[in-house]
Amino acid sequence: MVTGSAGSGAPGRLPAFSVRISSRARRVRLIMTAGGELTVVVPRRFDQRRIAGIVEEKIPWIERTRARLQARSAAAEALAALDDGSAPERVELPALGEVWAVEYRARPPAPRGAGRGGGEAGATVRQAAARPSGRPQGAG
Repeated sequence: MVTGSAGSGAPGRLPAFSVRISSRARRVRLIMTAGGELTVVVPRRFDQRRIAGIVEEKIPWIERTRARLQARSAAAEALAALDDGSAPERVELPALGEVWAVEYRARPPAPRGAGRGGGEAGATVRQAAARPSGRPQGAG
């Protein structure tokens, strides 16, 4: 793997990236890891002098993708912080005679080829149990 540290990402400068030469690659591909590290995959006989220009063309995509990954990471960290036992596992509604379970989830990655998206981070609430009488508690 060749490392192409071409700058710090300041205006007019290229972001840091590494270059991987692949015997199977047929075209240039940019890969962004969850940590925001950029890898440029090129075919074996690709003119490496062209890589910096390609990365420069893709700076808007690189910035959008890094921002999206950082936001996703922040959401996952916020959900992980709820895992300390402070978040409710169920919600009881005595007036309705219902108990609802709360399930927390991080945003899963979008399926390959599905474009942007995937599920949303957040919580799912589903009815867990109802009072046997079917009447609200306290109703007589």
